[in-house]
Amino acid sequence: MAPLALADTPQKPTDLVINVKNYGAFGDGSRDDTVAIETAFKASGSTGTIYFPPGNYLYNGSGLDSIHPIGIIGAAKISTRITLGDSSYFINYSGRLPGLQMRELSFSGGKGAVKHTFTGTNVGGYYIVQNCQFRGYSESAIASDSSDMPYWHIRDCFFDSANTVTTIGVALGNGSDQCIVDACSFIRNRIHIKARRGNNFHVTRCDLLQFSSDSSGGPRAAIWITPAPSQTNSGSGLTITGCKFGNEGMAAGDFRILYSDEMGGSSNGTMLPNLGSDSQGFVSGHNISQNAFIGSGTELSPIIYSTTPKVRDLIVSNNVVAGTLPSYVLEFKSPSPTPDRLAQSNIIGPFTGQQATEFLPFELSNASGVGYWQDPQGLQQRSNTLRNWSSGTSASFAEILSIPINSFITVSSSKTDIPDAHGGGEAVKLLLSEATAALTCTLTTSFAIGRPTWVEFDVAAPADGAAATQLFASISDGGSIVHWQRCIEVPSRENGWVTYAYCFSPNDNGSGPTRITFSTTGSSEVGKSINIGRTRIYQANERQLGGRRPAVGAPATDERGATVLANNLRETLISLGLVSGQPPNKALAQPASSISREVPLHNDSVGTTGQIALDSSFLYVCVAADTWTRIPLTADKW
Repeated sequence: MAPLALADTPQKPTDLVINVKNYGAFGDGSRDDTVAIETAFKASGSTGTIYFPPGNYLYNGSGLDSIHPIGIIGAAKISTRITLGDSSYFINYSGRLPGLQMRELSFSGGKGAVKHTFTGTNVGGYYIVQNCQFRGYSESAIASDSSDMPYWHIRDCFFDSANTVTTIGVALGNGSDQCIVDACSFIRNRIHIKARRGNNFHVTRCDLLQFSSDSSGGPRAAIWITPAPSQTNSGSGLTITGCKFGNEGMAAGDFRILYSDEMGGSSNGTMLPNLGSDSQGFVSGHNISQNAFIGSGTELSPIIYSTTPKVRDLIVSNNVVAGTLPSYVLEFKSPSPTPDRLAQSNIIGPFTGQQATEFLPFELSNASGVGYWQDPQGLQQRSNTLRNWSSGTSASFAEILSIPINSFITVSSSKTDIPDAHGGGEAVKLLLSEATAALTCTLTTSFAIGRPTWVEFDVAAPADGAAATQLFASISDGGSIVHWQRCIEVPSRENGWVTYAYCFSPNDNGSGPTRITFSTTGSSEVGKSINIGRTRIYQANERQLGGRRPAVGAPATDERGATVLANNLRETLISLGLVSGQPPNKALAQPASSISREVPLHNDSVGTTGQIALDSSFLYVCVAADTWTRIPLTADKW
């Protein structure tokens, strides 16, 4: 039977549309259409598209297969149905698939709709599945085994399998760059979405539910990512955003997001998770944001369950939680007693929802040192004390460094006390005498593993014109274990004091002695100097204003200490808007003990910026290096 075009006018070969009814298909839901469908498929050649008018077409074949792109369209997914035999896949493609377009169709029964068993590289095409329904399949609705196959775009589809024991909704292979599953509903599968490694794979705006409570085949998962054998191509760029992980049908042990290896099987769409043993693979670079995680009942489930400890560069942020809270953000099958140092890049939080309170809603992990909790608005501190200001004091605060920089030890260098950025006395001018020059101090308190740790300090260029250009800042244990380190650029004189603030999460509490060290970056800095002030090291879920907090009722032991406390208090009040004005003047806020009565003889006498002197007639202020001005003292002022 010769093919007939749908339109009355002749069509170009590239526009050829093959109507299956022109090849003998009935579409009545009772008579077998297998031969007609396969004949129409062969007739479509390399440029044609098969069209299914409204109807119910029965297919019992082994699956459509060729070397050409495939185009299959229906009238609408509510009016065009293809019913598959129990052992059938509709497309069973064994070679390199040049392209696929499938839309406006409803598939019912069978093993699945698309099975692509080619395991080689399959790049250069687009694979579009849109506005389709997949119901009652027993293996996988859409599955590919290719080692590199980007550009699957699966949109506005519906997945409801025959069971939640053997089925996978979508199973993609390695090399999933810019593959997208968008605005789809998954309501019944053992695994809704599977991706090997998941590089640059995007799941957006999907419903991930379970309309079945049958977990007899083992734990079920909404999204399953298999780890990579090495850090390379281990998932960087994967995003899961705007999805709902529902509480419908969740049973004990079910997972939302799963990292685990595969068990055996004949193809990607039939291989299920290996939860019986630990994985040695790598997972990195995932971003899981702006989703809703809904729980119910008493069963606690983590957001992510991992059989490998090598989870790195993970971001789980700005998600909503409601109902029964997760047990952990990241739960490991076998938490390692030795934390993975590279996991400190994992960033968790904040979370919002009805449980967003002063209490941290749930634990980050069942292992220590695997990331840090991000809580910029101060919503989730471990405290039942109301906090009015997000940058004020925090119940999670723990001081690690309790002495000022003036008490640091110099190595191959020398230091001179100078006024700090806010008029206090917590600053030094450090002269770098040798290439090994350093300023160091042993920390007074051990780290709490995994808690956000803040390092803050001020840096300025001295006024003598011989400022260093860089310095190293680090926290280490005897030099063998580096907890944190940075190379700091010294600001220009015009910029004055600049505050540097960094956050890291320690993976262990140190073997001691744990030190903070400022050191030269090399021989080119020898003979130069740098101003360093107001060093703070503390642990807290968020950055604290000004860092160090004195103990309640702690007395100032000397005039300098009283001045420092007063200046810090005024700085805090100004920043919170409780009083008006400017931070304390660094020249006039000196403790009296720092005021010299040896007055300069000339306006260009030797002096350091901020230095003060007085006699019975004038107040002398050094406004720049070796540059003085004087202010008359009059008897009617005080």
